[in-house]
Formats: sequence, structure tokens, C-alpha cells
Amino acid sequence: MADAKTQAVNPRGIFNRATVGAKTKPVSYPVEKGRIAFFCDVVGESNPIHFDETAARAAGFPTIVAPPTFPMVIDLETTNAARRLGFTPIFDLVRCDLRYLLHGSERYEYSSHLFAGDEITITHEVLGFEDKKGGALEFCHIRSSLSHSQRGEVVAIRRTFVHRLG
Repeated sequence: MADAKTQAVNPRGIFNRATVGAKTKPVSYPVEKGRIAFFCDVVGESNPIHFDETAARAAGFPTIVAPPTFPMVIDLETTNAARRLGFTPIFDLVRCDLRYLLHGSERYEYSSHLFAGDEITITHEVLGFEDKKGGALEFCHIRSSLSHSQRGEVVAIRRTFVHRLG
């Protein structure tokens, strides 16, 4: 990936490459027991630490713990909240065109668990862009940070969005 100062322009490209280094405004999300339980039902997660407080405490957690894939719920729901607040969501900032958008990759880095009752703040940063296949594919690299006021960053998500241009 090229650094921020050498982002080449793809004449067929859609992404707004001028956004390298840009960060979204922080949006807060309350992690709720009911939302965790609903998510567990949807994905078939049956471990009681995710919906039974007694089981969570017996396992050494202070309360119900969110499953590892729950950060995507926070990401999706705060995207909608950002729009309601008049903020520009990351998809709009980098100019994703859903007609051509593909999921490139996604990686989670955990520093702590997410617990029911947490107030999590999420921000996104545009890391850079690159082209492959002679410009037929353009890539946008994003880093999302989920933070707690006392525990700091609890989850970092690194993703790559891809536009298929030809």
C-alpha cells in the first residue's frame, strides 16, 4: 500500500483518495444485554456467558460478555447513528459505491472483552488506497477503533473494501 503522499489516482476509480488519513467523528454505542442475546440467537451462539449473568460471573467475567463478532453490530448500528447525528459515515466519506463494492478482508484485534453495560465509542480512519489487476480493482484500507472510557481501545478492526471496476 502506498503512503498517504503517494496515493496514485486510478482514472476509473470511485474511491475518494483525498480522504487518506481522514477520521470519522466518534459515535457512542451502549452495549445492552438484550442486544447481545438477540445477536447470539441470530448467529446460533449458545454459550451462556453471553446471555446468563450467573454463568458469565462463574466464568470469571464481571457480567455478560459479548461474543467476538459483536463489534460488527456496533459498527453497523453506529453507521446509521452517524447519519442521524449529521456525521459522515466511513462508507460515504471514502465514497463506496455499493453497486461495485466487494468485501476484501477483515481482521479483529482484541485488547479486552466487550461487556453488557459498556459505553463504546467508535471511530474510523482511512489508511490508504491501492490498485490491482491493472486498475480493474481498487482497494480502500480502513482501521476502526472501538474504545471504552476507562479501558481504552478494546477492539481494532482492519478492513479492506474493494471496488470491482472492470
